[in-house]
Amino acid sequence: MGCFMDVEGLDEAMVAVDQQPLSLHPDHLWLTTGPMMLKMKQKLFSWSGDDYTVYWYNPTVAGNKNGTPLLKIDGKAAAWNSLMHIKDLNGQLMAILDGKTQFGGYTKFELQNPQKQCMAVITRDFEFGKVSVSVKSPDETRLYYTANGTFWEHRFVVRNRNGQIVGKSSRQMTNSGLHSYGVQMCRGFDYLLMVLLMAAVDEYEDQEKNK
Repeated sequence: MGCFMDVEGLDEAMVAVDQQPLSLHPDHLWLTTGPMMLKMKQKLFSWSGDDYTVYWYNPTVAGNKNGTPLLKIDGKAAAWNSLMHIKDLNGQLMAILDGKTQFGGYTKFELQNPQKQCMAVITRDFEFGKVSVSVKSPDETRLYYTANGTFWEHRFVVRNRNGQIVGKSSRQMTNSGLHSYGVQMCRGFDYLLMVLLMAAVDEYEDQEKNK
């Protein structure tokens, strides 16, 4: 599972704007105002306790290989779960990704605001031959987004509840070797949510390799 395969929609255009986005900020400050690309590091979300910077990647800026620093990740390991604190460049807490071990199943991740209120959950579905991850309401009765693809080259397509393509990821987007990958999203998508979604995808890959 997660080996080389065609990923439906990877070569298709994203929708211009996500009309009904899930916003993690009460004032919608993290919704993108145009198409946006991030540069992230493969396996950075191993809960090692190391800090890591996520970059706003703009290949048109000369002499800036990584891009512009956007936010920082602080991973923490616990006995039965794992925590990731997402902070701005001044160290202000923006969100928490709390991974809860599910006995007999994949980890469930809670997306929490700084007050530790659950805003959404990320789950992985049991599907043969592909990786399927969902972003749902806290009670899991409402689907917001799906990410389908393969761990090979970190190729994923993100769709909203209407089936429209609102984001993609691939190592080839940033041409930065085996340890990093690019993430695209359309206008109106919450970029912090995308970081949390990719964090969960990377953790699912790490869990699969450690089976």
